[in-house]
Amino acid sequence: MKCSVIGLGPMDLRYIQAIKEPNLEICGLCDKEESKIKEAKKKFDFAKELFFTDSYLLMERVKPEAVIIATNSDSRKDIVEMASKYAKYILCEKPMASSVKDCETILKICREKNIKMAVNHPQRFSQRYITLKKIVNEERFGGLENMAFVCANVGFAMIGSHLVEIARFITDENICYVNAIFEDSNHQNPRGDRFNDPVGVLIGRTANNKKIVVVIGNDSGYEIKMIITCRYGIIEVDLIRGLLRMSYRRKENGIYPPTRYGLESIEEEMAIPSESVVELTKSMVMGLINWEENVRSSAEDALYAVKTLVAGYFSSENGGIVTELNNDFYEKVFS
Repeated sequence: MKCSVIGLGPMDLRYIQAIKEPNLEICGLCDKEESKIKEAKKKFDFAKELFFTDSYLLMERVKPEAVIIATNSDSRKDIVEMASKYAKYILCEKPMASSVKDCETILKICREKNIKMAVNHPQRFSQRYITLKKIVNEERFGGLENMAFVCANVGFAMIGSHLVEIARFITDENICYVNAIFEDSNHQNPRGDRFNDPVGVLIGRTANNKKIVVVIGNDSGYEIKMIITCRYGIIEVDLIRGLLRMSYRRKENGIYPPTRYGLESIEEEMAIPSESVVELTKSMVMGLINWEENVRSSAEDALYAVKTLVAGYFSSENGGIVTELNNDFYEKVFS
């Protein structure tokens, strides 16, 4: 199967590694910046004829059956429209686009052209999150009540869709309501000056009143951690290293109400091995090509992640009001 990659930044080079191993035929690589093409040529031994600076020209010339779109989010809708002429499979980076309207347009194009599409939220393939989900639902913890993410200055657009996806995967629920207070980062965006990626606090609630809290600090430059509170215990997760610190009530103390905190507990630590980004990406690519069940919902899940972030922007712009994920503000484009 002929496969092309559009966008050759740091993550995009990992895509090349991921599709080389399953022996998909790489028929075109594209980036509008010559410097990124030069870097890719250095790293991979491809003929110069495979490289393009114009994605439209690539599509017309090589007619790829599978397309990986790893450009910045503001260009993805247009590339999907171009790719839909030939592609049977499209894998898109997160967040899917810069507005909910563009996300819905992308999904509409793929439905109408019968294109199998996925968005690269690889947590559903990660043993780290599969194991964590299992632990949370064990009898000793009694199921998830709330989740909190405490992050360095990574920006809500950069990390937010991943965190929403982690919450969706572990809770098996979508966020329905959001309130947020955002502020502009006072640091240069690594993707360029035209991008604005705020920091701040977002609180989401599911239909069953599970709360997901994300805190991104303006001057925090270290770590991303998740804290999960359960009926009978609490789990602190080091998302970079995969280290779990767990504390839960002794079984005989389970009879006491949640207001009785500070009871004698059991303390444990464990490490969950981490897969490489390339391995997880390869799982996502092959899951798309084989149209595996846990990939089929990834684009709709990615749409909900964008809706959640957009609702956060809307809430912040209106004093932090509780905001339902509806269509009132979905045409707004975010930088």
